[in-house]
Amino acid sequence: MMDQNRTCYTLYMYMEAKHQSELDQKNRIIKDLEERIRNMSQGTEMECSSTECIRVVLIGKTGNGKSASANTILGRDEFESKISSNSVTTVCQKAVGKVDGRTVFVVDTPGLFDTTLSNKDVQQEIVKCVSLSAPGPHVFIIVLKIGTMTQEELNALDLIEKTFGPRARMFCLVLFTRGDELGTMLIQDYIGESKIAKLQKLIRDCGWRLHVFNNKDKNNRTQVTELIKKINEMVSMNKGSFYTSEMFQEAETAIKQKQEAILKEREMEIKADMEKLKVRHETDMEKMKSKLEEERLKVQEERQLREKLLREREEAIRKEHEDKEKAEKEERELEDKKRKEDEKLKKEIWDTEKEKMEKEIKTQEIKLKNLEREKEEEYKIRKEKLRKEEKDREEQLQNQERKFDQLKREQDEQMEKREKEEDERRKKEEEERQEWQRKIEEAEKGQTELQEVMRREKEEWEEQLKKERDRQQEEERLRRQMEADTLVEQEKKQRRLREQFERERERDRIKMKQSEDQRREKKREKDFEEKRRELTDKMTTQREQWERERREEQERRFQEDVNRRVEERLRLRKLEETFQQEREEENMRKEKEDKVRREQEEKKWKEMKADYERKTKEKKDKYEQEARRLAEEMNNFKEKYENDFQKLLDQHEEEKEKLRQKHKEEYDLLNALYGHDKTQLTEKINELKKKQEKEKKNVRKCIVL
Repeated sequence: MMDQNRTCYTLYMYMEAKHQSELDQKNRIIKDLEERIRNMSQGTEMECSSTECIRVVLIGKTGNGKSASANTILGRDEFESKISSNSVTTVCQKAVGKVDGRTVFVVDTPGLFDTTLSNKDVQQEIVKCVSLSAPGPHVFIIVLKIGTMTQEELNALDLIEKTFGPRARMFCLVLFTRGDELGTMLIQDYIGESKIAKLQKLIRDCGWRLHVFNNKDKNNRTQVTELIKKINEMVSMNKGSFYTSEMFQEAETAIKQKQEAILKEREMEIKADMEKLKVRHETDMEKMKSKLEEERLKVQEERQLREKLLREREEAIRKEHEDKEKAEKEERELEDKKRKEDEKLKKEIWDTEKEKMEKEIKTQEIKLKNLEREKEEEYKIRKEKLRKEEKDREEQLQNQERKFDQLKREQDEQMEKREKEEDERRKKEEEERQEWQRKIEEAEKGQTELQEVMRREKEEWEEQLKKERDRQQEEERLRRQMEADTLVEQEKKQRRLREQFERERERDRIKMKQSEDQRREKKREKDFEEKRRELTDKMTTQREQWERERREEQERRFQEDVNRRVEERLRLRKLEETFQQEREEENMRKEKEDKVRREQEEKKWKEMKADYERKTKEKKDKYEQEARRLAEEMNNFKEKYENDFQKLLDQHEEEKEKLRQKHKEEYDLLNALYGHDKTQLTEKINELKKKQEKEKKNVRKCIVL
């Protein structure tokens, strides 16, 4: 008895533990699938958020204006819309547009409670709507029209919750069409004055999210902008997410799988198109590169030609300068040669005149000797006239004194004249210095380098002027000293003559003949000396005049050379400045052309690169959109959704048959092992059967959900 009541590990316990382990394994698989679906939903949500897209599903009864509202949102006639009692849209349609820079996907559904469609057809189109709006819509827009509303329209929210789940009401918004019939009345006042409790409950259940469209005024984009703003506010209230469920997640998974399969099937075609686009882009780049290279070579040739012209011009200027210097040198050599010939001729003339004068002096000496002999003969006669001659000598002495005074006055007048000439010369030099100063000041307004040249030329001119002045002063000093010496000599001679005259007078008193001889000798010497002095003065005057003319000619030629060199330097400086300015302008133009060309090349490269990237992206987006469109139309979600229940039923029947067979075997085995406790074993088997039936019911409930 004690052995029978003792608890032990039985076959039933083994079977129960095995069944529990299988259930735990299935739960783990279900949890893993749910986690994967959530990750896919989050990834799709992030993708949609990154592209700032909005998915809109329009739901409403036939004739409420769903298609017209969709066209108003998109801003174009994408869906067929006309006044009719029958549903114009019989199948789900999807269109894409841009509203305020954001991508908007609009899904238009067939009319709820459509008289021409069976409930099964409507249910199938709603399943297609799930595929077109996967991974989930941001808003369900319930479209109602202003005016009389049926009970079916007001039950639209219940239908949405029944079809898509109870959380769908958080993503619902009511859109009233025919807003022009309200006139000046606000929609809030219209709802407040309405006696339809169901309408107010519908608005309340949708969180008072409502909007009004006037589809007749399609150019009024403000109503669309306000609708998008309300949708954004609703999305923000829903933590920035869109509505999704297991059904939407399965639809998105099926679409993505089908899209990947389509893209994989067309992989070679896509690669070929991409390769063609790449080859075309590379060809265009090569053409652009060749064209740019040709333009660069052309610009380089033009620059070389301009550089050659500049070098030729520079060479022409240099050659002109050299020719000018050579011509001036030859001209100076000719002038020097001519001047030397003139000087030689003048020297020959002067030597001839000198020789002539010397001959004349000798002639005079001979004449004087002859005269002396004649006077010797006349001595006796003159002796008698001694008194008279003495008186004449006194008169002559007086005349000599007067001549001396006159000579002195003439020398003073010459001194005054020379001082005036010296003052005029200094004044002229001062005017020339002022002229040079004025030229330097005018040059200061020009360029510094020209000022430096003129300053050096002025210093050279002043140096030469100083030397010339010193030389003239030295000559003047020598001349004055010579004149002073001559004057002193004259005074001495006059004094000696006076003394001698006195002595002669004394001697004449003593000895007439001796005095007369001395007087005659003195007179002869005096006449001879005067004649010599006159000839010497004449030669000196001629020489001074010749030297003065030669000096004036040298000064004139020197001044002309200075002026010519200054003018030539100014002209060459101006030519050099013009040439340098043209070269700088050429360099600046080169830099500007290079900069513009580089900017144009960079702009062309960037435009071609952007165009290539744009075309590549457009190709890629085109293939992806085409693949998704095909995937939305051809995915197995619909078939799977319709066949899931049958498949689960078949699986359940198969498992039921297996469990029945297994339980029969267990029953037979337990019947053989525990025959003595048949009643207890039967109760446990019944409990196991009840538990199994309960699990079946749970499985069916999951399938229905």
